[in-house]
Amino acid sequence: MNLTTQQKALIDYAVSGRNSFLGIARAGTGKTSTAKLAAKAYNEAYPDREIMGMAFNKD
Repeated sequence: MNLTTQQKALIDYAVSGRNSFLGIARAGTGKTSTAKLAAKAYNEAYPDREIMGMAFNKD
């Protein structure tokens, strides 16, 4: 997967260990893939910490 500058920035921010973050983008832009990559990178950087992911659905 070729990441955009914005996707790379989100992953870098996640790995920085600063609190939480919110990713907002249109359908089909790679939100789920980016979130999975961010979670994987975070887990590699902080293996003793836990990750919680949340998603909103208006239905």
